[in-house]
Amino acid sequence: MFEKFENRVIISGILETKTGLHIGSAYAHGSADTDSPVIKDVDEKPIIPGSSFKGVLRSVVEKIVSGLGLDCCYITNQEGNCLSANNELKQKEFEEAKKAFTNPGEEEEYMESLICDVCKLFGSTYISSRVFIKDLRYKEGNANYSVRDGVAIDRDSETAGDKLKYDFEVVPPNVKFEFEAIAENISLRLLGLLFIGLKQFESPNSVIIGGMKSRGLGWVNLKLNQIEVVDSKGDLLNEEDAKLKSYLINNRGHIISEETGIQAFINKAVRSFLS
Repeated sequence: MFEKFENRVIISGILETKTGLHIGSAYAHGSADTDSPVIKDVDEKPIIPGSSFKGVLRSVVEKIVSGLGLDCCYITNQEGNCLSANNELKQKEFEEAKKAFTNPGEEEEYMESLICDVCKLFGSTYISSRVFIKDLRYKEGNANYSVRDGVAIDRDSETAGDKLKYDFEVVPPNVKFEFEAIAENISLRLLGLLFIGLKQFESPNSVIIGGMKSRGLGWVNLKLNQIEVVDSKGDLLNEEDAKLKSYLINNRGHIISEETGIQAFINKAVRSFLS
């Protein structure tokens, strides 16, 4: 399914912290003098790993898909109708069916019919991910970290544990990060599911990322401002500058911005999934 280029969609935007943010690093470096520093780039600026964002995004999408009554293997698990859910019946069915395939692509096509939408989008042990999230790099805002104190609670006495005080570093509110997601060889329907997940980050009271959530950290707001589409078949967008040949010449696909209908394109994809 990835042997031939079909399309690429690059989704760009700005993620802003609405409260403090803590995504911990295993190693302290630079001037960090705290038990749990936040992860930073080489310039000591905060960074949100793409893997961290993608993990939260997948979790959000799984809950929505399950709420719609559709199969989501990592929630329904053994009872799910997905090959990736360690469903022995599905795995046996797939192994038996493979013996009869003779034409190229038949195995991949059949395998996809046994995999849930979440795995088709984010990948599993049977299929590669269609979505890639770049590390979210610092763009602007106050990058002066604060240090907060914490204390471990003794479960028996329900009081602060003796000598169990610690501190941790926090990225302040109103810091902006550059967001970019790349989707390849994706259908309009699955693109709609991706947008449904990303839309949950548009509300500052819907999604939390990072650690120390119980302390009120991690609330964010995502604003999408541009979508670039390259589509060799015209299934997503039948525009001349979205064609593959045009992209190879100009090194730029069709750009959709707020002025040229980004919300209309998102709504079109979302309706495709919901229908």
